[in-house]
Amino acid sequence: MMGPSQISQSLLPAIVELAGDCKWRVRLAIVEFMPLLAAQLGQGFFDEELLPFCIGWLTDQVCAIREAATRTLKKLTEMFGADWAMEQVLPKVDYS
Repeated sequence: MMGPSQISQSLLPAIVELAGDCKWRVRLAIVEFMPLLAAQLGQGFFDEELLPFCIGWLTDQVCAIREAATRTLKKLTEMFGADWAMEQVLPKVDYS
């Protein structure tokens, strides 16, 4: 099993690239992979490196990505707690 440092060194660049892929199904796969990745990397690393992608997906042009992003954030909130969502997620969401 890969540790957080191995994941960040080997997989993170690919994940970052795929997170913005022009094909929505590729983005969808990455969105759905986030809770597992968050569990492996830990909350601090996830917040710093990957949470911005999750927030950004809430405004994706494809409805399936936006819906998957909300499901992913729900799973992450269950994993990290409501206080995490209040402190890390809600302040970053653009309500306009």
